[in-house]
Amino acid sequence: MLYKAPELFVSQRGEAGGYFGKPVDMWALGAVVYECLHNVPAFFGDNKDDIEIRIRTPGGHSRVSKALSTGARGCIIKLLTMEAVRRPTADEVLRWPWLRNAGRVEQEAVVA
Repeated sequence: MLYKAPELFVSQRGEAGGYFGKPVDMWALGAVVYECLHNVPAFFGDNKDDIEIRIRTPGGHSRVSKALSTGARGCIIKLLTMEAVRRPTADEVLRWPWLRNAGRVEQEAVVA
């Protein structure tokens, strides 16, 4: 529920239908990035109805911290755009300087 795009709620109510694949995935990515960088969900409430209202309301997510870099803030805001057709694609996101300049993290094998 916390990562569900607003258009999915509309579809459940028998209103507008359509293709929801990639734009919905990008919304979920925005919610995950928000949660990773803030350590709290982007959308919260006392119950499922409260959360749905926040998700379906433009700007309903919690404030994006000003402590984040401009690139990180922009990433979250663009991914959580209400209009599905205006959300960036995965290819666009991968070209953002914020991610390209992040550097690589070396991985070590974990031996159990």
